[in-house]
Amino acid sequence: MVDEELTALAGPEVRASFEAACRALALRSGLPLARTSTGAAEHLEEWFAAFRTVQAAQAWEQHGDWITRHPGALAPDVAARFESGPRVTAAGRAEAEQILSGARQVLDAALPPGTALLLPATSGPAPPSPTRRPRRWKWYAPPPCA
Repeated sequence: MVDEELTALAGPEVRASFEAACRALALRSGLPLARTSTGAAEHLEEWFAAFRTVQAAQAWEQHGDWITRHPGALAPDVAARFESGPRVTAAGRAEAEQILSGARQVLDAALPPGTALLLPATSGPAPPSPTRRPRRWKWYAPPPCA
């Protein structure tokens, strides 16, 4: 199943690639490709904020002691992701978990059992890597048959 409202959030290049992948999956599997609205699009900002809150709390719960004992061990961008973890209160986490429970209920109601929700993995193409060098292919001719 494809949620048209969620798919529409992706950029044109991603949407085109995603649509091609969906058609290929439907052809290979022999299963119909249903299109619908799950109602998720209108909740994305709230759900994402709740997800980040719970994720931060869980990450700090698992790794906070180590991070505290090893200051400077993480790259700055990684350390920044952990900064909010110790500030998540029990009440804040509980509220975020309630929001995520509601998200599961919305999606469970929209998707019949055994249904997969197909979504683009990203909203836009990956940025070019400044360190990526072009590949140099080497072609070898097979040895002649005797």
